[in-house]
Amino acid sequence: MLKSHKHWFMHLSLVACFIDYSPCLAQNITDSTHDDEIKHETSSSVDQNTTNKALLGFPKWSDFPAAPENIPSSGSIKIAVEKTLVARSEVENELLVLNWDVGTPESLGLEISKKIQPKNYKGLDPSLDSNELEVYAENLRRRGAPPKPYD
Repeated sequence: MLKSHKHWFMHLSLVACFIDYSPCLAQNITDSTHDDEIKHETSSSVDQNTTNKALLGFPKWSDFPAAPENIPSSGSIKIAVEKTLVARSEVENELLVLNWDVGTPESLGLEISKKIQPKNYKGLDPSLDSNELEVYAENLRRRGAPPKPYD
């Protein structure tokens, strides 16, 4: 008997809740003016937000550049990178073969001077004054003049 009273009380409370909230439910189902007010407020706030963004300098979608075209595939990019890495290793191998001289400029000058035949290279006498140096330079210019054209 006690069980049936619990069920009866539960049914009674459900009916009471339905009676209490039935005007609200009926108003929401039948009255669309409330929904129109919400829609109007929402659209006006969206419009205001859009206007604020425009005033603040936010870009529009039309301000952005168009999507790129003719983008290479990931496979072609991978092939290009592999070719670049192969070329890099070839250059590095060529550089390893070279004999890099990391000595001083003076030692390099002495080595080059030893390789040049003395008859082809005659250094200037450091004791020459400016007039003698000008005479020497004029003599070199005269010797370096091109021959006269053949008519």
